Amino acid sequence: MIAILTTALGKRAGVLVTALAAMAMWFCGLSAVTWTSRVIYAFARDGGMPASAFWRRVSATHLTPAPAIWLSVAIAFVATISSGTYAVVTSISVIGLYVSYTAPVYLAWRARGSVREVPRGPWHLGRYGALINVVAMIWVAFITLILAIPDDMRAGKTIIGLTVALSVWYLLAERHRFQGPAWAAQQPAPPAS
Repeated sequence: MIAILTTALGKRAGVLVTALAAMAMWFCGLSAVTWTSRVIYAFARDGGMPASAFWRRVSATHLTPAPAIWLSVAIAFVATISSGTYAVVTSISVIGLYVSYTAPVYLAWRARGSVREVPRGPWHLGRYGALINVVAMIWVAFITLILAIPDDMRAGKTIIGLTVALSVWYLLAERHRFQGPAWAAQQPAPPAS
């Protein structure tokens, strides 16, 4: 990549663009480690992970969840050992982000016109909102298929394998052990209709 940029842009501009790309990748990786470690910490804090007592520890020196941070760094390192693994992890990450963005879209679409519908805010899509929700969900289904296809469907097979393994684990063990975060149990029940 460096050779292509320096050939196309000249030595100075090529080095500058390469440095900017490296800096962007560094910050992207740093933000990924940050949010991953925070998710690990949050699940561990609520008792939702194996060895939760260890992963929820907070460093007295830095006031950060150090074990969760190092776990996310180790997972990221393992993901980059081979180029094939890296491509699968990247595809799964993008698919996961798309699905996570679509979850509230689906829930809002499903709640439309029901008693549970939340009042609209100052900015909304008006009468086209439901149609735009459906188009967004169809797009996510399409892009998920597209991202799962390359490399002999390795990303798709991995997602299916992980989904099955995690579902079995949840149904056999975690469903009975983990009842959700403490704050969820304290919320009042919705009024009967």
